[in-house]
Amino acid sequence: MLTLQVSIPQEELAGHLEKAAVDLQRNHPLAGFRPGKAPLAEVKRALGAMALLDESLKYAVPDAYINIVKQENFLTIGQPEIQITKVTPAEPVEFTATVALLPEVRLGDYKSIHAKAEPVGVSDKEVADVVEKIRQMRASQKLVDAPAAAENRVIVDLKMSKGGVPVEGGQTQNHAIDLGKPYFIPGFAEELVGLKAEDIKKFSLPFPKEHYNSALRGAMIDFEVTVKGVYQFERSALDDKFAADVGKFASVAELQKQIRNNLAEMKKEEESARLERAIIEELIGQTKFGDIPTILVESELNQMTARLKAKIERDGGTWEDYLKHLNKTEEVLMREWLPEAVTRVKAALLMRAIAEAENISVAPEEVATEQEVALKHYADDAETQEYIKSADYASHAKHVVLTRQVMERMKEISSSEK
Repeated sequence: MLTLQVSIPQEELAGHLEKAAVDLQRNHPLAGFRPGKAPLAEVKRALGAMALLDESLKYAVPDAYINIVKQENFLTIGQPEIQITKVTPAEPVEFTATVALLPEVRLGDYKSIHAKAEPVGVSDKEVADVVEKIRQMRASQKLVDAPAAAENRVIVDLKMSKGGVPVEGGQTQNHAIDLGKPYFIPGFAEELVGLKAEDIKKFSLPFPKEHYNSALRGAMIDFEVTVKGVYQFERSALDDKFAADVGKFASVAELQKQIRNNLAEMKKEEESARLERAIIEELIGQTKFGDIPTILVESELNQMTARLKAKIERDGGTWEDYLKHLNKTEEVLMREWLPEAVTRVKAALLMRAIAEAENISVAPEEVATEQEVALKHYADDAETQEYIKSADYASHAKHVVLTRQVMERMKEISSSEK
């Protein structure tokens, strides 16, 4: 933390007093003058020199603080804590400003790191697996008069009880269960294999130990299942008609080629992210950091929370339901995220330090381009567009571009022959 003791001479207050005089007249109109038009001397005579001086501080103090920070090139974080220590007419105004500073970052031999991107490839089996998933998703269902097999879907009425008492929310009708997919209660789907329509089965299984409902977590639950129907999935033939139905592909080969390209692109992105994590971990390990201000970590935690909330809402959920599902409070969640938040803060500090060492900077037009891309992406969201146009988002965009450029430089350095 840095504490500044600042003195503002009377001559520097003149312009601020003029603005303060205009402001005071909004709530205290002076007879004979239009609002805000009374001269400074008249305002001082009518409302008092002290009132005028106090009002001027909202301009004078921030101005003096910003000037001294710029002059001394202090790297401050967040808003300062201001305490006025002396306010007397005809004498200098004095105040203290306490503010957090960016911690010192002492880079190690960052040019010595050695990390390379691993080659990525897509196997025929991976392509075939995706094709089969598409066929399964597009499969029709046919009611069959036969015992349920592992690849079938069953529709059941379900009753759950614990110690003879019905479980709240555990009674449901026409519940669909795909026996070929893992069910949230291990062993449940397997109990239904071999049953046919009208069959009733009773059995007991333990609920998962990580279940969000603490009353059910790990408890032995009694189930009564009535099978309403057994359905068999009927998949389309793997032919050119299927390919055309999926995405207007001319042939199965064309569909497979597109899937292969998509998988390759996804793997490249995953490998790029892995490489970046490896580089950052190695850099953090060789870098000396000063004390990291709490404000930076709290800010990162708040951003992590905001991003997750936004994703949950986009997916149609609510933050409250998400926390309930985890059986955690927001405070507990943020405590768990603390190590990750510290790592992210260190990574951001590293990016800044390496950018200085490598003379990497971001031009205004690059920030503008980043904003234009975001504006197009959120073309139908007026509220988000307003935020994208703000100075706050411009600062964020600058950081994004700078990080991208630094990481590209670090990939060059790490992959070069040492």
